Amino acid sequence: MLAALLCRATVLHVDQPGGFIWPDTNKLYDGAIFQGRSLIENDLWTGAFGEGQSIPIDQAITLATQAFRG
Repeated sequence: MLAALLCRATVLHVDQPGGFIWPDTNKLYDGAIFQGRSLIENDLWTGAFGEGQSIPIDQAITLATQAFRG
């Protein structure tokens, strides 16, 4: 569910100028959303995705970093 939360937290930043350097950022983002949704029950994804709306980007980065550290 962390994936859904982080995907939603970053959605506003995907199209920001200078935010990402890849020309196909939206394609990569949409692919991540599709993959994530396929792995999690729809109700769980929807709930976590909605929660991610209120998370500031710096907090999302912290959550992602903590997840990778274990």
